[in-house]
Amino acid sequence: MAKNMPKICVVSLLMLLFSSAAAFADLPIGIPDIFPMSPSATVPSPQGIDPYQQVPARTENSEEGKLSGVVVDNSGRPLAGAEIRLQSGPRTYSDYDGSFRFDSVPAGVQGVRIYKSGYKLGQGRVSIIPGSSRTLKVSLSREGNVTKSTRHASSSAASQAPVIQRGNFEVAGKAMHVGPRDRRVWVYKIEVTDLNDTSRTWQNTWWDDAGQSSYTLLCDNAVIGHRYRIKITWRNHGRFQRERSNDWEVEFTRSGQTFSYDHPMN
Repeated sequence: MAKNMPKICVVSLLMLLFSSAAAFADLPIGIPDIFPMSPSATVPSPQGIDPYQQVPARTENSEEGKLSGVVVDNSGRPLAGAEIRLQSGPRTYSDYDGSFRFDSVPAGVQGVRIYKSGYKLGQGRVSIIPGSSRTLKVSLSREGNVTKSTRHASSSAASQAPVIQRGNFEVAGKAMHVGPRDRRVWVYKIEVTDLNDTSRTWQNTWWDDAGQSSYTLLCDNAVIGHRYRIKITWRNHGRFQRERSNDWEVEFTRSGQTFSYDHPMN
């Protein structure tokens, strides 16, 4: 039995080597230690096991794009206060240099209309590509420059859009004195909201008493004919600091109007 032991060991060793070789033969050859990865790549691994944790890429909304531009007159001068309205709903107004911008516009073909008091309606279409930016330059003609050949067309376009007139108005809140000690109460805050378009607001806060007899807020580029909510808050100094406020609804009928209030109850 002892004489056969070496033969049995050799045979066992050979069988172990052959079985190991067969096992190693099942593994892929030449797999690198580090795999090149893209944000959406899947890392290959032996035996179908992924030892890496895949982190999904952060991408922007693929269904939207950006739109910007400038509004000018026929001579190339920038037009401020022009209303730019998209078919999908969003609207904005051109800045002092005529520029405007929409950061989130649904992809696809968008209808665009541009209104400016005293100018003919501008309208057209623009194609918004997902994840891209488009730039427009819009030139508006004055209504007085309409020729006979185009008068009917421009009148038809104007009849489809409301005539928007804009102007400025002021809200004035006056400081007052109340109580047996004649305590001074100053205007702490004035807030104004366009009730026809609640995204249009104006406000200012006077955190401390500036000693003024009247505190005013200018509401510029406001639409004439709209109704506005005015809220004024008064505040007093002292050990028991208190606030008094009220709100009013007014109609803006002409540029240059001033709405004045000297007490929450008036």
